[in-house]
Amino acid sequence: ATRKSRSSQPREASRQDARSPAHATHEERKPHRSASMASLMPPSATHVAESAVIDASMDTVWALVRSMRFDWTDGVSSSGEATVGGAVTLTYGDGTTQLVQVVALSDLEHFVTYQLVSSSPAVTYSSALFKIEVKEITVSDAGPKVFIEWTTDFSNDASAAVVEDSRFKKRDGFKALAAYVAKASS
Repeated sequence: ATRKSRSSQPREASRQDARSPAHATHEERKPHRSASMASLMPPSATHVAESAVIDASMDTVWALVRSMRFDWTDGVSSSGEATVGGAVTLTYGDGTTQLVQVVALSDLEHFVTYQLVSSSPAVTYSSALFKIEVKEITVSDAGPKVFIEWTTDFSNDASAAVVEDSRFKKRDGFKALAAYVAKASS
C-alpha cells in the first residue's frame, strides 16, 4: 500500500474547476452571485458526501476506482498515472479538461484521494479535494457487494449550486458504476 499524507489545506487551483468526473455544466462555470453578494456571505464548509452499495466484488470495484480511468462513467476519458504524486488528465464530453494529482492511494484501505491542479475552462471556485473509498460488505445473502463513498471538500468560495451539482453527479456516477459492473458480469 502506498500512502502519502497531504497538508492540512489542499493546494489552490487558481479558481479552477474542481468537479467530480461526471460532467460540469455551463451554469457551474459561471458566477452565481455578484461580488457584492459574495462579500456578504460568511465563509462556510462545502463538503459533499455520497455513498452507494454496488453488487460486485471488492476486487472488481477497487480495480475500476484505483485506475482513475473512470471507464465506468459516460463521457469521461483519462490519461496519466494513478500513483501518489502522479497526474491524471480527465477529459469530459463537453470539452472540459482537468488535471488532477493523486495525493493519497491505499491498496490496503481501498481509497484514492486526488486534488484539482488545473482546469480549462475555469469555474468560480478555487479548489477541491476528492476521495473515493471502497469497503467490502462482509455479510450478504445476495452475493458480493461493496459500500462506496465519494466525497469532495470544496474551498469556501464554491456556491451552493456547485455543491448540489456535485452531489447529483456523484449519484449519477454510482448508477453508471452499478450498470457497468452488472453488464461486465453478465
